[in-house]
Amino acid sequence: MKKFESNLKTLIDATEGGCKTIPLDKSGMPEADARYLSARGFVKLISAGNNEFEIAVLPSGLIYFDLKADAAKLRWLDRIEGFFFGMVSTVVSGLFLQWLILQWLQV
Repeated sequence: MKKFESNLKTLIDATEGGCKTIPLDKSGMPEADARYLSARGFVKLISAGNNEFEIAVLPSGLIYFDLKADAAKLRWLDRIEGFFFGMVSTVVSGLFLQWLILQWLQV
């Protein structure tokens, strides 16, 4: 798991599924990591004054892991589909070639 993914999971758990905000210093992550998550659009940094921030998890951060799992499933389905249609086209082209050769021999 990438570092930002583990940070995002920690934030989702700490904010009770995105229902509340937490101070950056209580999140246990450096400000640079929080800014990276903010730049990716997963969290929002809210200024709390005196150079302090609170973190709120955005909906895109909450569904990130679901979308990642769905993409992995689709990738495997695409591979299976490609293999299946590759096999079918190989068999059909072989039968067609055999038919053409038989037609040529009969002439």
